[in-house]
Amino acid sequence: MTRPALPRQGLAIKLLWAAIGLLLAAIAGGIVFLKLLDANAYRAALEQQLSSVFNRRVSVGTMSFEWALRPTLGVKELRIANAPWASREDLLVVREGDVRIELPAFLRGRLAVRAMRLEGADLLLERNTEGLGNWIFRPEATGGPVRLPDFGVVTLTDARIAWRRLDGTTIETQIASA
Repeated sequence: MTRPALPRQGLAIKLLWAAIGLLLAAIAGGIVFLKLLDANAYRAALEQQLSSVFNRRVSVGTMSFEWALRPTLGVKELRIANAPWASREDLLVVREGDVRIELPAFLRGRLAVRAMRLEGADLLLERNTEGLGNWIFRPEATGGPVRLPDFGVVTLTDARIAWRRLDGTTIETQIASA
């Protein structure tokens, strides 16, 4: 014959179940919040941060964010402005792209990009008469070029990469998929 639980034990079990229920509700609420989060609300902050890093105007048409073990940040109509002396306004225009980051590294304050996908990228590389390339970002402010993270796997679809010579002629290559 089993003894009935003492009133204290019954209360402790009820409190434990209540705490577990609250924890599960908080987790579910957090997941719903993250799923409903509008990434475009952070577009201006991302543009400002990237513009500051590159010392060039960076603009994004729209953004999306997918939460997962490897979260994905998606962008449409990404533009990185060219050097002031360059032959066209934008160094790079991307119709659509995304980066997949490593969540554990990100939570430790490190950016580890697992993969990057660019669709409809148009990149024009050129040098000025002093030999400085338009792909060199912020040399006067940092004393050297910006260090980009390792991108792991990079996928290009429908891309154009062009090299403009000092005489104004352009060599370009079209990439259907790589």
